Amino acid sequence: MLPFTPPTRVPPYLLKMPRSASSSNSCLFIFAVIFSLYDTVSTALCVNANGHEYELSTILKWAIHNFGVAGLVGVKMGVTLVALAAVYWIVANGTHLGRNGVKKFYGVYLGVILSNAYAGTSNISVILGNGSFYLLGLNAVQIALLLAFLPLLVVLFFDIS
Repeated sequence: MLPFTPPTRVPPYLLKMPRSASSSNSCLFIFAVIFSLYDTVSTALCVNANGHEYELSTILKWAIHNFGVAGLVGVKMGVTLVALAAVYWIVANGTHLGRNGVKKFYGVYLGVILSNAYAGTSNISVILGNGSFYLLGLNAVQIALLLAFLPLLVVLFFDIS
């Protein structure tokens, strides 16, 4: 007769998310990283073409001045990857923050993808000599910020589920 062995316990964090949600989380994370790379590379190309004055962010200007384009890429992608990794972890572990369920964090992914796609395309337009994109009197940075935060705000405040 075999000795008694207790049943195997599955950690609770593995039970919180269905498989399809896990694959959605992974795909959205990968798309967000790809679009962030697109924006970062196009920004680096603009800085090479137009000088470091093209960049509006004070922190990124400092990184370019002290470390060159490698500093720009390192800071921009470093901050982006830390933020996206935090969102990935929250969604993967089913962490609830107050009344906000994990589904609401998909707005962060959408905001990152939309804003980086817009900013990267505007950067390419500048490189090609067509100038930055303007819409409703707002410049590319202002539009990118709207695109970054609008999906998150809509999901947080208008989703009734």
